[in-house]
Amino acid sequence: MIRTKKMVKTRLSGPKHSLKKLINELHAMKLIHLIDYRGEEFETGNSFSEAEEISEKLIKLRAMISRFKLNLNPRIIKDLKVCEQRFSQIFSSYHSLTAEISSLNERKKELEAKKGSIEPITSLQLSPEYFSGYESLTVFKGTVKKQIPEQKISETTKDFELFSSNFEGKNVIALFVPTEQKEKIQSLISEYGFSELHFEEETNLKELDSELFSIEKQLSSLNSKLDSLKEKEGQFLIDYEFNLEKETEKLEAPLKFAVTENAFIIEGWIPKKEAKEMQEKLNKLTEDKIFIETFEEKGAPTALENPSMVKPFEFFMNLYSLPKYAEIDPTFLVFITFPLFFGFMLGDVGYGIVTLIAFLVLRKKIKGEAKLLINSLIVASLATILFGFIFGEAFGFEFVEHPILNRVHDLDLMLLISIVVGLIHITLGFLVGFYNVMIQHDFKEAVFEKGSWLVIEAGGLLVISEMLLSMTSFGNILGGILILAGIVMLFKGEGVQGLVELPSLLSNTLSYARLFAVGLASVQLALIINAFATDFFQQGGIMIGAAVLILLLGHFVNILLGLLGPFLHSLRLHYVEFFGKFYKGGGKRFIPFGTEKNNA
Repeated sequence: MIRTKKMVKTRLSGPKHSLKKLINELHAMKLIHLIDYRGEEFETGNSFSEAEEISEKLIKLRAMISRFKLNLNPRIIKDLKVCEQRFSQIFSSYHSLTAEISSLNERKKELEAKKGSIEPITSLQLSPEYFSGYESLTVFKGTVKKQIPEQKISETTKDFELFSSNFEGKNVIALFVPTEQKEKIQSLISEYGFSELHFEEETNLKELDSELFSIEKQLSSLNSKLDSLKEKEGQFLIDYEFNLEKETEKLEAPLKFAVTENAFIIEGWIPKKEAKEMQEKLNKLTEDKIFIETFEEKGAPTALENPSMVKPFEFFMNLYSLPKYAEIDPTFLVFITFPLFFGFMLGDVGYGIVTLIAFLVLRKKIKGEAKLLINSLIVASLATILFGFIFGEAFGFEFVEHPILNRVHDLDLMLLISIVVGLIHITLGFLVGFYNVMIQHDFKEAVFEKGSWLVIEAGGLLVISEMLLSMTSFGNILGGILILAGIVMLFKGEGVQGLVELPSLLSNTLSYARLFAVGLASVQLALIINAFATDFFQQGGIMIGAAVLILLLGHFVNILLGLLGPFLHSLRLHYVEFFGKFYKGGGKRFIPFGTEKNNA
């Protein structure tokens, strides 16, 4: 908590014949974050021979899983060898079915194309033999964008026969003209957007429909068999893919290592407190035939280490950026302040209870990273209930005659509280930044880079308090001296960039007024909904039902807005106003070898 998990770099070297056994153990231990070998002294290793065969199986598996649209939770398979024959039989059935389906679909497309060509012509009610077998006539059969006036054709030739109809919004024609006029007529009809329809005269529409119907029946039967295969073997396919991926990870691990003809070198990061345990296990496994060394070094990956109650708030760090290894982990600070900001803005017992119940239900159905968010919002809902009691509000109604704070009437006090909270939050950010710079560099640099802001802030508070209280002129003088001294320190610590950011101190502080403003907007909307519903209640009769509907819909919308507003504004106050005072981020995640992707 506050600091990321302590890491040490480890280097393992030993005889090549023990490499496979060592990889299996490291994969099972899930302790080491492997580093790719980048040196020039040695070559990198090759994957084990079984990797290619497993990769081929994975390609087939993923094709099947994609076709079946499987989304199931994988399970561990203890013995993969017993699965080989089962998978071979499944894939054989799958390949046979999909190949037949593909063949039928190709034939279906071919027939539909033929049908698409002949159907418009059938609307002319001419027998197919009418379109062929002429020596001195040319037949133009197709569609036009607009009808061709017969007068236009007669200007080219008096000997013609034009048949036309409408098929599904298309103008269909069959034009019979002397062959010697073919080119002129073709030029004419092209002006009307003529598009020729090609089909075989002997094509029989009824036979086409009959064959298409037969193909649809076959496809339906084959797809049913595929669905049955999916239902029966879907879980196995997911399990097999998951376990083969783990095997592939082990088989391809040597690609990260340095190897010689007889030896190997593995480098990686491990948690410092796990180093001794890992060394003992590996020495026992290899009968002390490998050499293990651990040492401190920069550039370690980041592993967050927080209690179970704080852990859900790691979601906000994952969403933003992980802290660098040497940085302070602000998750615990977010755990304290995010729910308080959220609860202060929403601040309603009724809304808090509704959101709490909703998130408790969702927690049972949602998995993975999103579950962290839901758990953090459960804490935020509890804070909403707490502030609801402080404000004496439930669904916009005041259930306490004299609450500790009244958001509607104590406007000046609420605004003052918001600004004071902002000052405290920003000051906390500078203090954390001071500690961050001190542990990464030294005390002197921390004083100039972050301490300068604290001095300026103290000076500003003295000047403002003197202006408000008008007690003595000494406060103005001392405040001015502190501000000037802080500016000099800031220039020495951060240069011109620090001076450019000076105005942000005031704007950042005022930004916390949103804590008051967002909450006031929510409670005012709740009051309007309640007043509107009360008017309907007073009219009685059917209007009572309308009033209930107004309450339900109105407060439902207000809860949704109340969730979105406080959530986004709380995030902004942390990511911009708070993190900007101390946090850089950009840490590389610690991913132990053997960790499942979903848990990485």
